[in-house]
Amino acid sequence: MRRIFVTGVTGAIGSQLVPRLIARGWHVVCAVRPKAGRSAAERLVEEFGPLASQMTAVGGDIREPMLGVTPREIAALRGNISVALHCAASVSFDADVADDTWTTNLEGARNFLDLVEALGLDQAHQVSTAYVAGDAPEFLETDYDRGAARNPYEASKRAAEALFRERFPNAYSIYRPSIVVGDSQTGFTRAFDGYYGICKAWNRIMRLFAGRTDLPEGIRRDGERLYLPLTLRGRPEATLNLVPVDWVTEMMARLLELPATGQCYHLAHNAPANLGMVMAVSAAQLGIDGAKLTPEPPEAPSRGVQVMQRRLDGHLERYTCYINGEAIFGHSAVQAALGEAYTPPPLVDPDALRRMLDYAVSVDFEGQPEPASRREFARAG
Repeated sequence: MRRIFVTGVTGAIGSQLVPRLIARGWHVVCAVRPKAGRSAAERLVEEFGPLASQMTAVGGDIREPMLGVTPREIAALRGNISVALHCAASVSFDADVADDTWTTNLEGARNFLDLVEALGLDQAHQVSTAYVAGDAPEFLETDYDRGAARNPYEASKRAAEALFRERFPNAYSIYRPSIVVGDSQTGFTRAFDGYYGICKAWNRIMRLFAGRTDLPEGIRRDGERLYLPLTLRGRPEATLNLVPVDWVTEMMARLLELPATGQCYHLAHNAPANLGMVMAVSAAQLGIDGAKLTPEPPEAPSRGVQVMQRRLDGHLERYTCYINGEAIFGHSAVQAALGEAYTPPPLVDPDALRRMLDYAVSVDFEGQPEPASRREFARAG
């Protein structure tokens, strides 16, 4: 049986990638930390159900040398691992936790590469982000340092890419997804950052006024809906490159079958969604009327609305650069590498957005293990 070593298997991408790898005949060896009194093995059972029998947990902390994998475990694995993928990362944009982001993303990558070499592998695979593009207006798969990073996340992921290039100059594969959202059919996701961060802020305001009759001036209720004239600072004509997690992980599973040859692959949408449509549909689905998207400074009509606007602005400041324009991402390398095995991403249209938000609201924007009925496809695959 083929064995693949993967970090970050309980994350948004890793948790959806693992069943696809198992369906392709891989036994997944993974770094998983014990947590909240549960052992690594128990966490795998909780997350993956019966599929955990086709997984092995070792080490667990990407901040530790060799990811915490012991010398005895390394000796047992050496010569028995075919491919290694680094999927774990911090996705925080915030400057106040920049040190933590850098440690996780850069030192985590360094520790992973040390382990790869200790296991005797001659290639390494990494999940990065298309937004290493920073403020570049266009970004190809051959580009690396074309634009300026806009936050610690982008900068740390670019620095991590540099480590892979230095250590395995002709034998790395770097996968760069854009903004990963829920499953295109079910809306399921494990993580609610990125696009969901905006919707989460709106949803919190909705909950703040739930059941209240003493609404501030300028805010009114119409049945289950709330008229809340808040402003989101962004350009309606911009795009938001949303890609469903099922498509991202399927393409990644196919690419991992190929040898690493020093190539980056953009897992981004070739027809990104219009930002104006995304925000209008999202606000409406969350029960908010009156919200608008404009690059102009907000003009709140009342003191009550001003208070809510300041709260919204404070929460969404970290996302400002993503809703005022993004790079046009090239796709030629991934299409050439996969050939007929490449399939374009499903459209993120209003119906898809509603499914994603329905799921997010149903779990109160909190990560949950995937239902067993969805995990079973790997066993049947």
